[in-house]
Amino acid sequence: MKMNRNFYKGIIFFLLSYLQLLLPFNFVNGKILAFFWFLFMFGIILISDGITEKIYKKSLLREIRKSKKNTILFFIISIAGGIILEGVAQWLGKLWVYPYFNAYTYSIFFIFGFGLYWLMIAESYLATKAILDYIRRGKQIVRNYYWFEPPFYKLLGLIGAILVPLSAFFMLHDYTSNGGYIFDISSHTNYKVNFIYIFHSISLLNRVVAMTY
Repeated sequence: MKMNRNFYKGIIFFLLSYLQLLLPFNFVNGKILAFFWFLFMFGIILISDGITEKIYKKSLLREIRKSKKNTILFFIISIAGGIILEGVAQWLGKLWVYPYFNAYTYSIFFIFGFGLYWLMIAESYLATKAILDYIRRGKQIVRNYYWFEPPFYKLLGLIGAILVPLSAFFMLHDYTSNGGYIFDISSHTNYKVNFIYIFHSISLLNRVVAMTY
């Protein structure tokens, strides 16, 4: 199957990203790694978009670039998703810190970084689905549900709607009881990782999302 230009461009970017393995250790710094990180992410995006466009005749990347409105909305959604992820996992959960970035550098990485991050996830998902649909010819669409499914999903949604803010309350309580954590990305900090709250929150959110399908 002959692929389009985006696919082959993505292969080139992807392969170039691994040139960082050949760099001398003393030559590596944050800017160099960020450049190769961009090559890797953009390569995956182009490869996935090329696959999707070839099989589905649709391109998420093209839709985003179709108009200024689409582009702006995409970055707004990406930033909102980044704030939620960082707020729960980095700020409250303290799963990682940013000791090497100042606020200015971090803000740039936050906007464009999360734009690439979410786009890579969406594109790779669409490409994987396109490949599976291509391999497995003929898709069966389920139109009839079992009698217990609609009320069961509604019940899960109700439980999730109650427990998600409850878990957020416990996270905030634990956060304040341990002295809080000032959002400082330029220095080291003592932190406590509350995996149990992160796990429960993600599990409950997944249940709420699953009920919509």
